[in-house]
Amino acid sequence: MKRTAIIQATALFLLLGIAFPAGARQGKPEKQEEKAKPAKPEQPAKPERQNQDNPVKTDQRQQAKGQQEQEKQPRDDSRKQQQQQANRQQDEQRQQQQDQSNKHEQRIAKGQQDQQRQQQQQRQDNSAQQQEQARVQQDQDRVVRQQQDDKSAQQRSPAQTHQQQVARQGERAHNWQSQHRTWE
Repeated sequence: MKRTAIIQATALFLLLGIAFPAGARQGKPEKQEEKAKPAKPEQPAKPERQNQDNPVKTDQRQQAKGQQEQEKQPRDDSRKQQQQQANRQQDEQRQQQQDQSNKHEQRIAKGQQDQQRQQQQQRQDNSAQQQEQARVQQDQDRVVRQQQDDKSAQQRSPAQTHQQQVARQGERAHNWQSQHRTWE
């Protein structure tokens, strides 16, 4: 509504500005005839008339420029707002993509850590299993030696049997110490 009023007022001023000087010229046809005869004395009057017409036209031009600038400013503001909104949306999209990328990388890293933990646990389990198997094998070897020693003890004298028992006790103590050192 405000724009239409400004446009109408400008159009009215433009029409009046054009009509007024044209009407002023029509009212003075005698002077134009006189101008044709003595050209030199009346030439200064013509620039004065142009100088009088020019301020009105200059005012009209300035008003038109002011109106154009006023009309242009809301459009520029609207464009700036649209550009800012587009920039904000782009920033939000970039942030969302970055967040998704970070989450994806975190999931991958967590998966790798889980896999490493499982492998480490498996190695530890395998190591414990191997140690248990080695103990079982040592126990079996001891039983077999014990049986062999018992058979040979029956065939030996009591002094030899006593020496063999002392040796076995020393061996057992040594084995017990070596097993307990690995547990610590």
